[in-house]
Amino acid sequence: MATVAVAFLIFSLSLGGLTWWLVSRQAGSSDNHAASTVPPMAVGNEVAPEPAVPVVTAPAVVEPGLVNLFNGRDLSGWEGDPAVWSVQDGVLLGKTTRRVPATEYSTCLFWTGEELDDFELHFSFRVMGGNNSGVMYHARRFDNFVAGGYQYEILRGHVGKLFDTGPTRPRRTLSRAGRTVTGWHEAAIIVSGQSIIHQLDGEVVCEVLDTDEGALRRGWIALELAGGPTTAEFKNIRLKRAGTKVAR
Repeated sequence: MATVAVAFLIFSLSLGGLTWWLVSRQAGSSDNHAASTVPPMAVGNEVAPEPAVPVVTAPAVVEPGLVNLFNGRDLSGWEGDPAVWSVQDGVLLGKTTRRVPATEYSTCLFWTGEELDDFELHFSFRVMGGNNSGVMYHARRFDNFVAGGYQYEILRGHVGKLFDTGPTRPRRTLSRAGRTVTGWHEAAIIVSGQSIIHQLDGEVVCEVLDTDEGALRRGWIALELAGGPTTAEFKNIRLKRAGTKVAR
């Protein structure tokens, strides 16, 4: 009888020890798991910051064969009257307040890169106030930021009109074709030898073969404001030099 009692006592102690060991192991495992989910602590009571997620910036897409002339930030590569020309919200802004006839006053913003002969120029424009702006090309430079040469006319009822003018040459109107527009529009000037094409929103506005012996075959590109108060904006100004293929 005593032997049975001793055996039962040993069994009870063994079963209790085993139970305690299992419970302790499970509790320890739970503690370890809980500890692994707690974010690491920095020195003191502040929580250590999580590792920064790297930000990948997509490269700017540039159309093959075209070079951007305006960086969208400042007037780098351009020269004109700072009282007239500025950059606001990524747009090249020209604003005049003088009230004089267009034949007596114009002011230009010249691209200082190089003089060009054959080229394609693509750009976006919008006339915000007034109605007399344009893009000069094959232009000569004069004092006070005045230019003389061909012009892509940006006049509300005559956008895309082509003429040749300047302070030292008689005005020649080569095409009176034009469009009436409001808001933003896309334009292009394509020059190859004596051939000149003006486009507006992908359509040909005028196509001229200028055989005049006095025609300017090389010169500067410039944005222009003329006449009375005018506010115009330009952006996406891209150039294709002669001999460079552009994907269509």
